[in-house]
Amino acid sequence: MSERLFIAVGFDEELCKRLSQEVKKVKINLDKAEVGFKWVHFENYHVTLVFLGATEAQRKEQIVSSIRELEYQLPSFELFISGVDAFDSEQKARVIYCGVQNKKVLRSMVDVIREKLGLESDETYSPHLTIARLRNSGNVKDIISPVRRKDFFKVPVTELRLYKSVMAGNYPSYKVLERFKLSAEGIN
Repeated sequence: MSERLFIAVGFDEELCKRLSQEVKKVKINLDKAEVGFKWVHFENYHVTLVFLGATEAQRKEQIVSSIRELEYQLPSFELFISGVDAFDSEQKARVIYCGVQNKKVLRSMVDVIREKLGLESDETYSPHLTIARLRNSGNVKDIISPVRRKDFFKVPVTELRLYKSVMAGNYPSYKVLERFKLSAEGIN
């Protein structure tokens, strides 16, 4: 039986709660708007590095083994969480997210992991932290404008996680399957 897997940067509970408080203006505006949406619970906050999709048990073992070989070789780093935006666009939004600075080290890490797993490079990779999903696409320009350019905070990243996505109704929930430590020497 396959599982939907992805490798991501995860955050501790305290940081997730803090970010949840920071995006309160969006929550207040979205609650007032007549837009059907579902907030991502703070326990599910993450930044996907590599989406693996449906993965059989044998392949999962290979993935874990391959990433273990990279453990402590990849550098720790800081992510800068900044601004709020929407996919596909403000006018036809399906997802509301916080921006993540696409630092050179992050892009390099994604490339190293993809190469190690035998995956092609992903030129469309756009790091983000999803905070809400809309049931139907809608215009969220006025909703996100108060925090569009807000700088939230820097996040130290000292580990990567392998997650399993589990559908809970119409929306996913995530379970950490494995943790992989990064080199302590990398944080700048």
